Amino acid sequence: MKYLLIMIVFVSTLIYAETVEQSISKAKSEIQKGNIQKATDIMKKAVDDNPNSANAEAEYGLCLSQLAGKSNFLKAGMLSQKAFVHLNKALKIDPGNVNATLYRGILGVNVPKFMGKLNQAIKDLEYIQKKYGQNKHLYLVSDYYLSIGYLKNNEKEKAKSGFKFIIL
Repeated sequence: MKYLLIMIVFVSTLIYAETVEQSISKAKSEIQKGNIQKATDIMKKAVDDNPNSANAEAEYGLCLSQLAGKSNFLKAGMLSQKAFVHLNKALKIDPGNVNATLYRGILGVNVPKFMGKLNQAIKDLEYIQKKYGQNKHLYLVSDYYLSIGYLKNNEKEKAKSGFKFIIL
């Protein structure tokens, strides 16, 4: 009887457990509604339930970075650092994860230069352009943030070239 109860609990957990993709979809829906904290909570649970999912880690990192953008300076720094931890973990699980690479690049360009993330961010965004250049959306997004990164890194000609591409 005891084993039957354990099996019922186990099977019901499997039936009602959300997939990572369902969690990501719910989180993105909450972000669109402006509920970044709720999206972050959804992805935190997805990471806890799926500790080896690069996609869950990447989307949780994205949520944390968006939450950082809505926070005061001190909290934003802590959330950004936590976002980097999860984005790096995603890339450790799946080194070619496009979302984790893109999100880490965007976050690295947007945090203050003193955090030391700019050079890696530029490499990430250059990688996206080389690997996924045929995807117009990814190319435009990465080019925009890459141009900002070049400007922050005092590479004005590269920045100018990137911004010209976006404008034209």
